[in-house]
Formats: sequence, C-alpha cells, structure tokens
Amino acid sequence: MSSGASPLGSLLNNPQLLQALYPGLNLTGLSQLQQEEETALEQPIQTLTNEISNFTQVSQTWSGIQADVNALASDASALSTATTWSSPSASVSPTGVVDASASSTASAGTYNVDVTTQGAYDQWLGQSEASSSSALNLQGTFTINGSSINVTSTDSLTSIAAKINAASAGATATVMTGTNNGVTSYYLALDSTQYEALNISDPSNILKGTGSSGLGMVEQPNTGKSWVYTVNGVQTSSTTGTDSVAVPGLTLNLQGAGSTTVTVSTSTSQAQSALNQFISDYNALQSAINKATGKGAILQGDPTADGIMQQINSALLATNSSAPVGYQSIADAGITINLQSDNTTQLAFSASTFQSAATSNAQALQAIFTGSGGVATQLKTVLNNLGDTSTGVIAGVQTNIQSQISDLTNEETQEQGLITIQQNALQDQFNQEMQALIAVTSQKDQLSGLLTAMLNNGSGGSSSSSSSSSGG
Repeated sequence: MSSGASPLGSLLNNPQLLQALYPGLNLTGLSQLQQEEETALEQPIQTLTNEISNFTQVSQTWSGIQADVNALASDASALSTATTWSSPSASVSPTGVVDASASSTASAGTYNVDVTTQGAYDQWLGQSEASSSSALNLQGTFTINGSSINVTSTDSLTSIAAKINAASAGATATVMTGTNNGVTSYYLALDSTQYEALNISDPSNILKGTGSSGLGMVEQPNTGKSWVYTVNGVQTSSTTGTDSVAVPGLTLNLQGAGSTTVTVSTSTSQAQSALNQFISDYNALQSAINKATGKGAILQGDPTADGIMQQINSALLATNSSAPVGYQSIADAGITINLQSDNTTQLAFSASTFQSAATSNAQALQAIFTGSGGVATQLKTVLNNLGDTSTGVIAGVQTNIQSQISDLTNEETQEQGLITIQQNALQDQFNQEMQALIAVTSQKDQLSGLLTAMLNNGSGGSSSSSSSSSGG
C-alpha cells in the first residue's frame, strides 16, 4: 500500500507527520500563503473593531464631562438658593430665661425678652385611698375642659384615671402611691398638658367631694398659669411654653422668669463654602475639556465640546447694571476668571473681597447670584441644558455615539459571518491543494523509485555477462 493511503484529514492536521511522509512538500510556503490570505480576510473586522473602540473611548470621555457639568450644575443650584446666602443664627445672653433658634426667614436684629410670669402646669391632688383597684361606689359625671367623663359605682382609682386619659381632655391622670408608718395610700393626681388652669365642672362632686362622697381633689397652689412675657415691650402670653409668632422666623422656648437679649445675626459662611466648591468644580471641568480637546486628543475639533466653556463663561461674565455699584458682577464678589498660558480659563476667589462685600451689603451680594437675573440662576439653566441625562445636549451626543456603536457592532457581526464562509472556502481550497501536492509528490517518489530500480537492474546484468565471458 502506498503512502497516499493514509487518511488525509489526519495528515492535514499534523504538519510534522505530513512533512516526514512527504519530505518534498513545501509546507512552509503553502502555510505562509494561507496565513496571508486569512489576514487579508480579517482586515475589515479589525477596521470595524478599531472604529468601535474609538467610539467607546469618545463615549467614556463624554460621560466624564457630563458628570463634571452636572456637578457644576448642582453647585449653581445651591448658589441660586436664598437659604445658602442667609443662614440666620440666634444667641441669647444671659441664658436661663429663653432658648432661641432662627429659621432662614428670621431677620437680623436684637430682641429684648422679659418673662414676667413663669408658666406652670395646673395640678390637682386627691385624698388618700386605701386601694387603687377597689370599687369606690361613686356615680355621676364631671367634665374637664368640656370633655365628659362618666363614673359608675364599680369604678376604682385606676379605672377613673384610665377614663380621664382616654377622654383626651388636656389633662393627664396618674395614680400615685405613698407609704406612712408602713401603711400604703393611693392618690389620684391630675396635671394639665398646657400651661393653663383646667376648666373642671363637677356637679356630682365626684372629684371635689370628700370622704366616701368623692375623691377630695384640691388644686395645688401656684399652678395653672400661662407664661406672660414681653418682646421689645410688646406683651404676649403662651400656654405651650414656646413662641414662634412674636418675631417671624424666631422661635423662643421659655425657661424661667427674668430678662434677656436675643440677637439674630446672619452668616455668609455657607455661601462662601458653596462658592469655593463651585470654583473647584469649574476648574475641574475646564481641565477635563482641555484634555479632551487638545492637539491629538479624542475630541479635538469637536464643536460641542469647544462650546461648553463658552456658554458657561458667557453666563458667568454677565453684568447687572441696575444693581448697586460694586455689586454688579461676580468680580464684585471676589471671583475672577484668569487666562492661562494655554489660552484656557481658571477661576480664582478672593475671600477678603467677598467678606468686604458681605459686610457692606449682604443683600446686594446675594442678588448677584440669586433671583431671576442672578448669575447662578442663569448658570443653572445653561448647565442643566447641557448635562441633563435625558434631554441635555451631551445626552443627545451620547445617544448618537451609541447608535453608531450599535450599527458598527451589527456590521461587525455580519462581516464575521462572511469571513467565516470565506475562511471555510479557503480551508477547502488549501486541502485540495494539499491533496494535489501529495499526489504529485507520491507519483514523483514512485517514478524515482522505478528509475532507480531499472538502473540498478541494468548495471547488474552487464556485470554478469562480463564474468561469464572471462570464465570461458
């Protein structure tokens, strides 16, 4: 059996064996040719892969810029809010008369508070009873602040207290316990929930009756009084111990009789902190755009990227000529836009200029940023238009990029299918060429073997004839 009888499939998958069986085959040249053809087939795929990679990098760059834009938008939103600029605080001296807290609507000023009557909850205490749970054999009705409580003969101190509490009459009932010479006694106590006297109506003498006819309750001295006080000479009173009406935005928690001064002041520290954050985020955004649009960078020449800082700076540099002199632009608040060596901008902040403006006219300083014409208000609109993740300009750019990536990915998939078909055809062609070469090589080897045998046979015959002749 000739060498051509070996299974071709196994030989083609084992180049070393194939080369050993057929030394004359030029497998190196054939394999190199096949590799070059396969590389040529894969070139379109590589081109598409590179395009997808480039668009992906562009998308990632825009994602970073969008995040920076939205961080700046958040800063602008804070600066456009009045509460950022007005942070009132209240101080009290001396303490012990009132405690005070100021909301964002409180006006700066000094308020003299004089508490003339210290409030006291109304307190009633009953006579001693031998048991808290035994029936008292009392029957009738009484009212507390208009709420009716019905007592039956089976009610005890505990059940009467429960009925009072369930009536939500502005009073709390408690059964108290006392011990004297080893004897335990029980008492019903009433406390008002407001600083005012309880309005009690007791026609059946359930509460006020004594001995076995009632609970013997008596109002305690110096109780049931509202707070009485003046604020800057205007007298008022409170049954809750709290006042949030006398001075809008200022809450007074009454503590005791006496005189004190409450000072409400505003601070711009929160606004200054917000400005520092804004400047830091502005500079970060500018640096990110510089990096993305510089020479050879991935967004070089992109008009959308180039226009972002132009829109932001246009809003920042707006002036309000109708505002007071010295409070018409961000420069008056201590913010300057400085040109860098690469012709880009960076913000700088002068805390001393800001504080000077705040001390001279805090409201005018705030107006530079807040209100419909404020710089921060205008900036917030510009930045939201750029960075909104649903409707913003950058979101539109990202949608377009993702659409192109999707189209290229689909094209890559289709191209891969075509390449697979071509590669299979190329492999079939390679196999056929190998079969032809193997056949030619096999025939060549066989012919070479026959020729060698014929030559060897011819040489042997001549030698024999010469020997015979010599022997005769």
